[in-house]
Amino acid sequence: MKRFLSLALALCMLLSVAAFTASAESDVTIKVVANANIQSFFDGEDENNNYMIRWIEEQVGFDVEWYILPSENGEAKLNAMMASAADAPDIIALNRDNFLNYYNDEMIQCLDEYITEDFFQYDTQGAYKLGILDGSYWAVATPGNQSGTTYTWWYNTAMLADAGIEVPGRELTLEQFTDILYAIKEAYPDKIPMGAAGDGSTNWLNGFQIIYGAFGIANDYRINENGELEYALGSDDMKECLEYLNKLYADGIIDPEYLVTTKETLCPKMVNGDVVSVCAAWYDFTGTYRKAIENVDSSAKKDSYNWECVNIIDGGKITKGQTTGTLNQWYMCVTYACEHPAEAAQLLKLMLTPEYYDMCFFGVEGVDYHYDENGLLWRNPETTIGKKFAESGTQWYVYYYFSETKDQRMGRLAAGMPDYDMEHIMDVWYDCKEVDNPIAAMPAIEEYIEDYADIKDVASAYHIKFVMGEMGFDKWQDFLNETQAVGGDEVLAALQEWYATL
Repeated sequence: MKRFLSLALALCMLLSVAAFTASAESDVTIKVVANANIQSFFDGEDENNNYMIRWIEEQVGFDVEWYILPSENGEAKLNAMMASAADAPDIIALNRDNFLNYYNDEMIQCLDEYITEDFFQYDTQGAYKLGILDGSYWAVATPGNQSGTTYTWWYNTAMLADAGIEVPGRELTLEQFTDILYAIKEAYPDKIPMGAAGDGSTNWLNGFQIIYGAFGIANDYRINENGELEYALGSDDMKECLEYLNKLYADGIIDPEYLVTTKETLCPKMVNGDVVSVCAAWYDFTGTYRKAIENVDSSAKKDSYNWECVNIIDGGKITKGQTTGTLNQWYMCVTYACEHPAEAAQLLKLMLTPEYYDMCFFGVEGVDYHYDENGLLWRNPETTIGKKFAESGTQWYVYYYFSETKDQRMGRLAAGMPDYDMEHIMDVWYDCKEVDNPIAAMPAIEEYIEDYADIKDVASAYHIKFVMGEMGFDKWQDFLNETQAVGGDEVLAALQEWYATL
């Protein structure tokens, strides 16, 4: 089905797209579209005027232009740009679903001709395989450890200690976890035992992924006891999970405002002691929430850990923990409109190198950073770049499309801070990742591309109503029937047909 291009052409009529301006000083200009992200440029500089972009151009020997998509309707903007060869960029960064859509709609170029033997020499994880469809390279799948965000359960250690409630470790049985929640409710009847940023929520109720893991659900699709794929979000385990969450909600364990709670509204509840525990993405606590607590409580320093976390809740199912996600961060594609694909591939190859990584996050060795006698990297705070890193914690997210190993990421966060406790930062994230996603490397399957968005919408509507008590579980079969009506059985059959060939 070639619906994408028609949609993009229609969007192009509705959206005004700023065209790139090619440099008159170069015969080749490669235009790169970057997704919206946090930026921290120096005064008077932007994504096309800074030391990083100049270094990139020096390495490749041609002009490079970056364009940052807006934070709102970014995907629609990209679709509109891609509808016209005159406006389309040369390189785009896509997630897996959009990569398959663009491939299916013939919007990207085959890269076989440009993939040299040493192209993926720094890819120790084999992520490059994810960019192969039907035996050819259609994307450079950049290896990294940022996929599959994990969610943990954080609790106020002081409040639990005052109530005599003990948490025996970072892994709990479902029974232990449940007993602790109800003990919190009894000890603090006027407080919220467990909060989370529902933020409107989806078919995966935001924040509760750690609880899903207790019921053997880590991905939308999983392998059943017969070795076949099944739709996990419509399984008996999923029903059991939703019944469990519904009981917690009905009994006042879950914040009654969960569905409309955001990170911004949850944070003050934690700071004020109104909520005793939270289910949260690991980076939300280690970043947003912890910093907010420390700002008002001088005793809540990083070395005291007034909040602690549980990584895994074990419900006795075949699997436990959360998804490992995929091996890659992005699918870097060369578009159909690119007139210089060899140069575009050259830029992508540069982005996979350690030199690109170090320049992006640390600057110039010997000037902006150095290594001490123990091999620890220290940023030089007296340099302009060093000062900026100190202010923002990082700098060039707009260029963040490259290989990053776990050790690199941990080193980046701890640069210049030898006492930085990774056990309470990065291991919080990695220790949850237990279950592989069986469809992470699936090819472009038409049924999935066409219908899965509708299946997700149905699941979202029903799951929220089940948990919030707006619909009884006697309607479970209605939910299953509606997913089938929007193509659930056809999608599952197509996925299983592909999976059987592996």
